[in-house]
Amino acid sequence: MPIDAWLQLDEAESDRKVPFIWAEDAAHQLHRLVISRSMAWLCRDRLSYWTTLQEFGGLNNEHVRVATQQVSAEAEAELKQALEAQAAQHAQALEAVRAGAAREAMQRLTAVLLDTEAGPLGVTAPPATASAPVTPPPSATPPATETAPAPTPKPAVVEQEEEDEDEEPWVDSALCTSCNDCVIINPRLFVYDDNKQVVVGDPKAGSFAEIVKAAEGCPSKCIHPGSPLDPSEPDLEALRERARRFN
Repeated sequence: MPIDAWLQLDEAESDRKVPFIWAEDAAHQLHRLVISRSMAWLCRDRLSYWTTLQEFGGLNNEHVRVATQQVSAEAEAELKQALEAQAAQHAQALEAVRAGAAREAMQRLTAVLLDTEAGPLGVTAPPATASAPVTPPPSATPPATETAPAPTPKPAVVEQEEEDEDEEPWVDSALCTSCNDCVIINPRLFVYDDNKQVVVGDPKAGSFAEIVKAAEGCPSKCIHPGSPLDPSEPDLEALRERARRFN
């Protein structure tokens, strides 16, 4: 058998085999040349020495293989531990963000509910006090028998009405709950900003009646109709009266 295969056999099996090498003659014919036993055993010894040198160099070394496996196992364990710690940290940060968002939402909802409950009472009072001063002047005019004091409050009222007529509708966006009720009424008049809260888009894109209707239906009472921009719109007096408590 070829010498390279013979060197892989153990001693008991190699004793029953004859090693050889291939040789080529002048006619380029291959011949098998038998190797003597002493030369074959010398080859086996040199192969053993070469294997020892390889082990010293770290090749085909059992200790190196065990150490490599141990280092790999430790590296995998450290990587797994780091991934688990990172996942736990991410979950903790996510839970903190969710808790903060829920707390902020509850605070906003509480503010909206408090504003909804207190708003009508707080807004109803000014019209009563505003109408009270208007009523006494006429009654006070006859005893004074002078017409000069009477014209004084009227220009103020007219001036106030003229100022109201220039007031455009606006939305207190910080209180908007994104209920979408006003957007359904007129999506060009009421639009969402980057925070998904309503602002006034084009104030001339809708009627004063639509603005008043949106203000009355707003759950957070954050829409302020202002005054009508189109003086020719029908039923303006009734609409002004309905819009008064929201301005």
